[in-house]
Amino acid sequence: MIGTNKGVRAAIISEQDGSINYGPLIIEESNGVYDFAFRDKFVWVTGSIGGYAGLYRIDLGTELEPLRFAYATDAYLDGVTGYATSVDFVGNTNQIAFTTSGSNGIAIQSGEYTGTTGALASTGYLTTGYIRYGTLEPKNFKRLFGRGDFTFGSMVLETVDRDGVEYDHITYDSSITPIEVTTSSPPNAQEYVAYKFILARDIITTSLGPTFKGYQAKATIATPRRRVIQFPVYCFDIETDRFNTVVGYEGRAFERIQALENVEELGDVLTWQDLGTGESRQAVIEKVTFTRMTPPDKRFDGFGGVLIITIRTV
Repeated sequence: MIGTNKGVRAAIISEQDGSINYGPLIIEESNGVYDFAFRDKFVWVTGSIGGYAGLYRIDLGTELEPLRFAYATDAYLDGVTGYATSVDFVGNTNQIAFTTSGSNGIAIQSGEYTGTTGALASTGYLTTGYIRYGTLEPKNFKRLFGRGDFTFGSMVLETVDRDGVEYDHITYDSSITPIEVTTSSPPNAQEYVAYKFILARDIITTSLGPTFKGYQAKATIATPRRRVIQFPVYCFDIETDRFNTVVGYEGRAFERIQALENVEELGDVLTWQDLGTGESRQAVIEKVTFTRMTPPDKRFDGFGGVLIITIRTV
């Protein structure tokens, strides 16, 4: 592991010539990385967690890409600003300890990393990345479900919107088993949200807490729904309008049918207007059906029939 003033990288030493092949920054740390501690497949890294002196933990068993591994924030000293400068385990125990910068340069012991003994932190939380389901369309995030064991302690489920506002939904504990909840907040459609899970240790047995295994979120697209409209129109060679004006000529009906069919084949967007209601929408022609018939009355003459036009708004 390589600690620099920019953060931490993982590296491999070549067996042939001893050269070092190092990967990308795994963690960016503005205060620099000064020390590491190793146990099992994990590496503890000194740094600053939310402005407080603390540790990151890298999982060498989960390689996301060559020499870039999964990591998470770990123990930190609440209320003590600065950064951790050294880290190690206490004797032969699993208890991790670190020193801090500035006037707080004393060894601070956290709970054991295995979580099997000793008091757990009173609370902790996990915030997901923003979820957009691979699309920029607005979405209604309406259902959330968490899985785990909440016999000891509790877990609060929250939604975090794009502005960082948090909305509480439900608290799982020994009396409220995991159920899928309706997330009515934020009330409006969102392009993306994140979820925050706040875990609290057991009040009586402080060495035990909830076990969180995963979550499931559901959303629906919030874009305006498309309307499908179907309407019939007369189409004859000779027609008389409401002002008793006769228009048309022989072959006119067939030309109009062909023009509609050409627009339908191209799939181009056109303007549909209902002169009765004044409604006007952009639409594409889904289907054109022609039924040939005898002119219904003296207002129509020649070749023609009824066109059934089906359009879909866009």
